[in-house]
Amino acid sequence: MHDRPQPATRSRGHSPFRGADVASPTHDLTSREAPAHTTSAEHRLRPSPAGTVAQRTPRLPPEGVTRTGQQPPPDGPRLTTIRPNTDQGLPHRTPRGERGGWASRAGFRLVPRDLDLLYTVGRFRLATTSQLRLLFFGSAHTARDRIAKLREAGFLKTLVRGLADEALHALTPRGRTLLVEEREIDPGDIALSRSIPSHAAHFIRTNDVRAALVVGLRQQPGLSLVSFTPEWALGDAEMRKRVELVPDALVVIDTPAGEITLAVEVDLGTEPPNYVARRKLATYDRLIASGTGVFGVIPGRVAVLAPGLRRLRHLAGAIREAGTGAVARLGDLDDPEARSLLAPSFAPATALAELKGGELAASLTHPLHPALVIPPYGLPLPQGEAARRNTAGIQGSPTRPCAE
Repeated sequence: MHDRPQPATRSRGHSPFRGADVASPTHDLTSREAPAHTTSAEHRLRPSPAGTVAQRTPRLPPEGVTRTGQQPPPDGPRLTTIRPNTDQGLPHRTPRGERGGWASRAGFRLVPRDLDLLYTVGRFRLATTSQLRLLFFGSAHTARDRIAKLREAGFLKTLVRGLADEALHALTPRGRTLLVEEREIDPGDIALSRSIPSHAAHFIRTNDVRAALVVGLRQQPGLSLVSFTPEWALGDAEMRKRVELVPDALVVIDTPAGEITLAVEVDLGTEPPNYVARRKLATYDRLIASGTGVFGVIPGRVAVLAPGLRRLRHLAGAIREAGTGAVARLGDLDDPEARSLLAPSFAPATALAELKGGELAASLTHPLHPALVIPPYGLPLPQGEAARRNTAGIQGSPTRPCAE
């Protein structure tokens, strides 16, 4: 019996892919021929050109034989090339927010709804896809597709906070120029946003209230929106520093009984309930009682919108203990009807302080203002109704949206 050559040994714990473990002073591993005393596995471990890190050399089939053992065709192997189908004008797979020049290749025709959407984005400063869908479209797919076309045409740009967050859309200088030329709108009435604000969550929820209010007013022919002024549009930065209180929004609605002014406070739970009761609402009570008002107007009611019934109960308890909030009404921010400010989905703090769960939800039946008493309704509008009423701009006509 012949002695079988023994494989090279290595110490326990060392990786076989380390150059020091594989290299041997008795032979050259860079040679294409394997030494007689090495195994096939060790022969496939070849070092890099520097000779320090081993690499695995693939085992190739013999010349003229494929991997499946079949002989290749006489004219050579047949290869399939996978490439984008650009002959039919299909867009490449590009990063989020791009379409690879689709608008310049296929052309783009604006319709009146596009101008209304651009004007709304300029008034909102930043609008989410769901807000634009609620205002202008019947389905999320249609909304995303049309927004993508406007973005590709250069009228919108998309800002993304994170992969799990909804995209924000802003007007571009080209979009503003288009509105000025087509609608004769003052450039100062529409805003451009180059970045996402630090308080993005609060900014978005305030615009949620704005969008729900616009949709709710479309169903009430006797009501119309005169103005919706968010916090960032109330005066200038220096003025906001000098005043005692800056509401999240001031809303003016025209009713058959006359115009009413509402102050809106969007509470996301970032401030202690005692601060809201003793600082904000106490200041509202004092400014309204003295006739000073807020930014030159005297709100007839303060709408405090908070997410969830638990937060509402905490706020109601703090307001009752502080003895403030005489003109405040509390509503659930997660309720679409309460966000519209029109439905009887509010209640004074004294009626909610001792209630919990279902009892608290059942008590949210008061209107925000007597002039806004309307029958119950659902959001959004039924399909076809939005098209019949021509969902233009913020509230107005298809030729000139109202400057709210």
